[in-house]
Amino acid sequence: MIREASYSDIDQIAGLVAEFFSCGNLEGTGLSIDNDSVLDFITDVLDSKTACLFVCEKNGIIIGVSAGLVRPWELNKNIVILEEFWWFVPDKYRKENQIAAFLLLKKLFGWGKSMGATVKTISSNKRAESESVMAVYQKMGMTMTDSKFIGRM
Repeated sequence: MIREASYSDIDQIAGLVAEFFSCGNLEGTGLSIDNDSVLDFITDVLDSKTACLFVCEKNGIIIGVSAGLVRPWELNKNIVILEEFWWFVPDKYRKENQIAAFLLLKKLFGWGKSMGATVKTISSNKRAESESVMAVYQKMGMTMTDSKFIGRM
């Protein structure tokens, strides 16, 4: 079941954040997580009028999440974009629930459209994502435009 996240989900979502970070191939980038910051971030999204967080739940366990923000595009304020800033379904659930990631993104995109977005963006961790994930993005009408580089200052 895909639904909007609630405050009672915060601990399970925080656990998925830690799991996401551990498999994200971010070593050496200067990025690290702090549990208090993670909890604040999740609460901020839940409190926001322009951001949303969805969960996929099975038998009372959250097996995946998607989150995004609706905002005017910085180069044309007349264009509203949905900027996905996080989605994750752990491998242990992905195999048995292959559709979960697709449904989470579809729900996020539907929310973005209802909020006035006409364009959607997804950041991709090319070091961690498989060809099958990239194929899902393309099936959802998305085109790879660039890559993001991360490094220490």
